[in-house]
Amino acid sequence: IGTLLHHGIVSYQWIIAGLIIGALIGGTISHWVPMTALPQRAALSLAFGALAASLVGIAEYHTHHEHFTAFKMTVIGFEVLLGSLTTTGSL
Repeated sequence: IGTLLHHGIVSYQWIIAGLIIGALIGGTISHWVPMTALPQRAALSLAFGALAASLVGIAEYHTHHEHFTAFKMTVIGFEVLLGSLTTTGSL
């Protein structure tokens, strides 16, 4: 909600497209996965969420790294580290 209310968002088309594509993929996968494989599906969903967090951190660094304070650099580093670690652990 905080991201959606951010004043820097000019257009919501990519956010809406991502929601629609994610809902279609998630809905399709939920019909294919049997109930006995639910833990594996949950782990895969967690892996993709953590991968998204890592990619956001990398993109943020790539876009704004010359204006980072030491604190912000530390936060971005932990975001990428923990997102990558969670991705590999879940897979």
